[in-house]
Amino acid sequence: MARPEAPRLRHFAVPAVGEVVSPPAFNRTMSQALRLPPGYALDVRNADAPDAPAQRWEVFTDAYNLTYLRCQTTGAVAYFAGDASVFYFTAFYGSEASWLYLFYQAAYRVPLVSLPGQITHDAFPLSVVRNPVLAWTQDVLAPFYRFLKPTFALEGLPGADATWAGRPVRLRSRVAVGYFGRARTLQTAELTFADGHLAALCGQRAEQAFNLTCSPAGA
Repeated sequence: MARPEAPRLRHFAVPAVGEVVSPPAFNRTMSQALRLPPGYALDVRNADAPDAPAQRWEVFTDAYNLTYLRCQTTGAVAYFAGDASVFYFTAFYGSEASWLYLFYQAAYRVPLVSLPGQITHDAFPLSVVRNPVLAWTQDVLAPFYRFLKPTFALEGLPGADATWAGRPVRLRSRVAVGYFGRARTLQTAELTFADGHLAALCGQRAEQAFNLTCSPAGA
C-alpha cells in the first residue's frame, strides 16, 4: 500500500481532481513572532559579548505602505511581506556586515503553518552572489543562459510543528549558490523563536561564526 503524500503548503495553486485540500494548521509561536507591526523593535546582542551595545531593529513603513526592518546602528534595511501562512523578505539595502543581513538570509521565507517534515525552498536574487568573476560572467551570459542559482532552504528541527503558542520553535536554514553543477554554501543558520519573538540566531557565514540573542526593545 502506497504511503500517503506528506501535506504541502501551496499558494495560488489550482487543486487537481481527487486531491484532498484542507486549511493549514497555524503555528502560533511563529505567527506571533513574525507578526511585525510598525513600531515593533528588537534589541540584538552578541551572545559572546553580552556587555557590548545592542543593535536595534525597528519596523517602519515607507511612502507606499511597504513594511521594513531598519537597523539603527548600521542603517541597513530589509523589506518584508507576507500573510497569515507565510513570512518572507523582499529586498535588502545596506551593509552586508549588519546583523540584519544575517537574519534576512536566514529567514528569507518562513511558513507560519505546522507541516511535519516540510522543507521550504526558494530562490534568492543574484545580488547575493559577491564573487565578482561569477557575477561578471553571468552578466555576459544573461541574455542566453542563467548558470548562477542562489537558493534558500529551511526546515524545522524537532518540535517545530507544534501549534501551541508557548513552545519554542527552532528552524535551520541554508543559503547556497549553484553553478556549473557545483554548489557552494554561503550561510547556515539556526533560528529560535520563543515567547512571541525571535530569541536567538546562530550559525556560520563564510568562515565567520555568529551567535546572537534577541529581545523586544525595553524588555
